[in-house]
Amino acid sequence: MYVRAGLLWLLLMGAAVAQTVRSTEAPEWRMDRLHDQRAVAGITTVMLNNPWGDVRLRRSENGLLEIHAVAQSRDAGTPRLKAQVTEGRLRWIIQWQDERDEPAADRRVDVVLWLPPGPALELWLETGRLWMKKPLDNHLKIRSQGSDLELKARGDVDAWSAHGDVVLYSLLDGARPTRQKLASSSGTVKLVFNQLEDIRIEALTGGDVLVDLPDLLAVKKQGRYRVIQRGRSLHWYQLQSDGGDVLLVYRALLEPPP
Repeated sequence: MYVRAGLLWLLLMGAAVAQTVRSTEAPEWRMDRLHDQRAVAGITTVMLNNPWGDVRLRRSENGLLEIHAVAQSRDAGTPRLKAQVTEGRLRWIIQWQDERDEPAADRRVDVVLWLPPGPALELWLETGRLWMKKPLDNHLKIRSQGSDLELKARGDVDAWSAHGDVVLYSLLDGARPTRQKLASSSGTVKLVFNQLEDIRIEALTGGDVLVDLPDLLAVKKQGRYRVIQRGRSLHWYQLQSDGGDVLLVYRALLEPPP
């Protein structure tokens, strides 16, 4: 009788301990896939804010604007992907069930964006990486607190990262006027370009200006700036790093790295 009572007590205590352990364990990660696509007609600008992960940009082969996101979270509820269109501006919004929109350790979202030629892109990141394999013709405006930005572009660029490195592979055709602006507060800014004619490069840095250039591209000092001017200012590059170096590299047959 007493032995049975003791065994029952031990079993009940064991079950209570197991329940306590289970209740204190961290929730398991869940994964959700989000997707949307839109016709490009009438859209002048695409906007996205992703403070939770990486963004990869791809050139659209079917002429559609498209987004695919993989959202991972612990106890953040089911995420949603919403689209708002106002006066030609398409804003994609990733919204968690708990409606928190700041970076958090219990959630992550990695995004792929497909862009056809035409619409500009305005993109905000926190610390996730931004990258692409093939150059885009779209106007790109990028803002980030700590991301490393790696861009390949044929059109206008305005990219800034507070604490990350900014790298641009500039593949221009020589005919269309362009302005490409790169800046970082503490990271390295690197420009790899393929134009020798009608260019102006302005570099402002708290570090050094390092170059891999042909002799005909002479770097001159104008006030606080280091400047390269050859022909007209058809292609204008503005590079700034407050605490890092600026790198200038010329490649005649520039191909994006894999």
